[in-house]
Amino acid sequence: MKPVRPISGSGRLAPRHPHKWVWEAKLEALGHHLIAGVDEAGRGPLAGPVYAAACILSPDRLITGLDDSKRLTARQREQLFWQIKQQAVAYAVAQVPVALIEKINIRQASRLAMLVAVQALKPSAAALLIDHEPLLSTGLPQFSPDHGDADSDSIAAASILAKVSRDNLLRQLDLQWPGYEFGKNKGYGTKAHIEALRQLGASPEHRPLFLRKFKLPADHTLAPGQLEGYLLADQLDHQFPQSASAQLSAEALAGIAWISQACLVSQGGSGCP
Repeated sequence: MKPVRPISGSGRLAPRHPHKWVWEAKLEALGHHLIAGVDEAGRGPLAGPVYAAACILSPDRLITGLDDSKRLTARQREQLFWQIKQQAVAYAVAQVPVALIEKINIRQASRLAMLVAVQALKPSAAALLIDHEPLLSTGLPQFSPDHGDADSDSIAAASILAKVSRDNLLRQLDLQWPGYEFGKNKGYGTKAHIEALRQLGASPEHRPLFLRKFKLPADHTLAPGQLEGYLLADQLDHQFPQSASAQLSAEALAGIAWISQACLVSQGGSGCP
């Protein structure tokens, strides 16, 4: 289903308005309730999983300060992260590990993470506001604001959930694989990160395809089977020996129950519409 785009700019509230709810209000007026914002985080880094989140907010419990996660400070994101979890009607966060990114490519991996997050919402969404390409297999009405998480509180909430969840993981990976400064760069290709790659080689959390694009070494010393993500990819290949996993679509992968469960990071919410 191709996302519907109303007239450009029609969904933006006055800059001083504390909430960005025009798009959600339009969908409610069309009879769509339980509207989920969807966004991803970590599509471009050299290391770490790609994350996505889906979030349904209540018009009776709007959260002040929501914005594009990149326009907020780390402290603001962290505070809003917990507030969203406490006040959302429903939310879900999903991630796709490096081994699956390598097999199905980053575009498919980000779509898979978004699909898993949408499917995990309880209660389920009736319509989606999404900042990226449509998720065809959901069968839900989908709409794309011109500026995504800067124009919709629901998308902004999903953006913050995905970003903070991924940043928290990268801080853990920084302790597990010291030297790359994952806690600072969050896996992105900073000058210091690239220099560390040239000196240390790659960790198992680095994305080999991305490193090849930068002509960086992609070898690491840890056996692939020792990492959960590689075990997941190996299990996928064993279940579908007739077709390389790289040929499976994100929609097909999201329909495999054990993959969806492995990708799901967290879910919750108040359950009150």
